[in-house]
Amino acid sequence: MDQAGRMPRRSRGTFWSSLHLRILSLALILACIATFSFLLILHHAHPDEETNPGRSVGKGGEPFFVDRRMPFDEDPENTQIALRRIIFRQLEMVNPDSGAESQGVVQRGHLEYSESEHDNRAIPSVLTPRSEAIPCDQECESFRDFWNSWPKDKPRAAFYYLTRTSRLNYFRKSIASVEKYFNGEFRYPIIVFHEEEFTPQRSNVRQMTSAPVFFQKVEFRLPDFLDKPVLENIPCLSRISYRHMCRFHSKGVYQHPMIQMLDYHWRLDDDSVLLSPVNYDVFEFMQSRGLQYGYIWIHLDAYSCTEGLWEATEDFIRIFNVTPTFYNEWFRPRLFYNNFEISKVSLWLSPSYTAYVDYLDRLGGIYYHRWGDAPIKGLAVSMFLPKTQTHFFKDVGYRHGSFVNNASVPSAPSQYLNKPDHMRF
Repeated sequence: MDQAGRMPRRSRGTFWSSLHLRILSLALILACIATFSFLLILHHAHPDEETNPGRSVGKGGEPFFVDRRMPFDEDPENTQIALRRIIFRQLEMVNPDSGAESQGVVQRGHLEYSESEHDNRAIPSVLTPRSEAIPCDQECESFRDFWNSWPKDKPRAAFYYLTRTSRLNYFRKSIASVEKYFNGEFRYPIIVFHEEEFTPQRSNVRQMTSAPVFFQKVEFRLPDFLDKPVLENIPCLSRISYRHMCRFHSKGVYQHPMIQMLDYHWRLDDDSVLLSPVNYDVFEFMQSRGLQYGYIWIHLDAYSCTEGLWEATEDFIRIFNVTPTFYNEWFRPRLFYNNFEISKVSLWLSPSYTAYVDYLDRLGGIYYHRWGDAPIKGLAVSMFLPKTQTHFFKDVGYRHGSFVNNASVPSAPSQYLNKPDHMRF
């Protein structure tokens, strides 16, 4: 210091530089402590995949499942059994008053699951579907009797529609196109599921086709197990009536005894239209080549309409050790444009699909997010079928709304004998 007690200029600079470094170091230490504390809190609030396998995140970051944290057993077999028990509890399939869990049986809803200490099989092997009983009315019994005179060498197949009286004009055009371009020759029966009273329209519809037509009334309501309000205004704009339709096409229709009598069905929307002759029996074509799923186009859904669906499917795959076929190639939000769908009914009645669709149904995503039947069934096909059992019907002229498929080759099965074209990826 000088005589006035002042620090020399150079010393003052060194002092302030040292003080700045100390303050900066202290700030860095405090920041590290704060970051570590935040990560620790976040870890306990939202554990990672190792401590919380298969956590699906829904709207607003809320998990679809209640907290699944659990200590993992060193024995992976015991861990799998614990996970299965947890997921069934979260899906409200355990009846705590029945004592079923202590007896090794988890049952409720539409699934029955028997487990033992040594049962480590995948979900399709251990789940047995328990379908809701739908009575077979007089029309249904007539449909059953119809098959008694059906040729033994011809596939047991039918068209099916879901419609309502307000859409009768669209439906007439669809029926007329099917009669003109395919069914006038092959005469496969047509099943018409309808919501309102349809009796006055039945004779009019039957006059439009040479094929037998059978009618079944359906009633839609919200499932009892939904524990949150179902809102009209959701990011994926859709009426609740549309979500009823999605649930019907993905699940409800396969609980109907008339569909369960079939080997194959051709599903069409009531505004689907065939545009050109189909000169071969598509059902015999499917049967003779061991095909299970036929489609007209691969399309994309809106991201807002598939929120959480792929994550929930990955939960299903991981927790129940499902070995998918080409799911890894089926990226979100891909789907089969299934207003045109020719498929083998046994695929949708299989324990694998029944377990999967019941699992999704119980999550409520069909109503909370508008998970559609098209992405649900597309994901199922990507998990449970090899590509070689799917088929792109590129030769069928077809229109639905603004979508048009112009037949790219003459409509004849010989076009496919030596030209496999299973998937247009």
